[in-house]
Amino acid sequence: MPTTVSMSSTSINAVTSFKSFHFFFSADPSTDYDLVERIVKIVKTHVLANEKVGTISVFNDASTINHKKLGQFDSSLALQETCLFVPIVTESCLKKLSTLKEGSICEYLTNWETALRLSESSQVCIIPFFIGSKKTDSLSSSSSSTSSIESTYQQFSGFTTIMPDICTASSIEYAKKLSEVRGELVVPLNVKTIVYNVLKFSGVFVDPSNLEGKIEALVNRFSQEIWPVFRQFWKNKEEIGPEPILTCVQCDQKYSWSQNKDGVCAFHRGFVRGSDYLCCGLSAYDGSQVARGCTVGRHRARHHRDYTYEAFFFWIIELINKNKHNEEFLNLRLTNYETKETAVIRVGRILPSGQ
Repeated sequence: MPTTVSMSSTSINAVTSFKSFHFFFSADPSTDYDLVERIVKIVKTHVLANEKVGTISVFNDASTINHKKLGQFDSSLALQETCLFVPIVTESCLKKLSTLKEGSICEYLTNWETALRLSESSQVCIIPFFIGSKKTDSLSSSSSSTSSIESTYQQFSGFTTIMPDICTASSIEYAKKLSEVRGELVVPLNVKTIVYNVLKFSGVFVDPSNLEGKIEALVNRFSQEIWPVFRQFWKNKEEIGPEPILTCVQCDQKYSWSQNKDGVCAFHRGFVRGSDYLCCGLSAYDGSQVARGCTVGRHRARHHRDYTYEAFFFWIIELINKNKHNEEFLNLRLTNYETKETAVIRVGRILPSGQ
């Protein structure tokens, strides 16, 4: 019986809302408005991979709140039509949240709460941006009495900020409206629960003076992992055109993401030595056996290191042989002068550009 491999992914069957926004950026407009505007501007310079029309649609709640364009509940409706929610988390933002009192109003925190509730049913994905800060040091010259100012990047370190165990007026009002929509009592989440649950998500640490690289990586991740899940629920189908056909790196078969599910991909976990596969002993020259494979799972369009597959080994060798895709720490050649056999040991790492 074939071995089965699986990967965690957003459940397609759980998505019920049509989508109009690829990204929803959420930030405190009083402290981080300029930062989120810069982030949105850079995001819009990128396009989605594998799409003929790859224009990115963004909802920016910092701009919405700052200019009072929409009401609070309208922002939550926009969130329901969003694929990826990106809370902009700064230490100044958390410091402000830590001082909230019972009955306070905080609209962007309500959007964080909305995203958490939607993510529970796979309606939206969440990837926080943890924004670092600049530390200014005064350096004195040994040869003179003059000094210079130097700024160094400090990674975000606000995870231990103590949050109040109270509910804001915004959260209470949002819970009431949700209760009306759902026809059942919805309990509001307190500040502590909302913030700590957002901080639990695997996020991206960002230097605010060097945004381009991290944003490019975020858009690439969205294109490859998140967008294919939500694409079929895009509201304006004419805008995106037909679904692209992908080629699986594991079995070399053509497929579309909407047709991808567990068990459709059959492949071998090892390579051929002699005439047989090392993983299962099946003959490499029996067409029916090779087509069936010894392992089944989902199709994958990109090479990965979650588990091995036949093409994986050729991919790794190619990366190792291309200096631009790897960083080598050690190259050791050992020769047995009695048998004349030589072994080569290379230690290093694959650079992100080669993944």
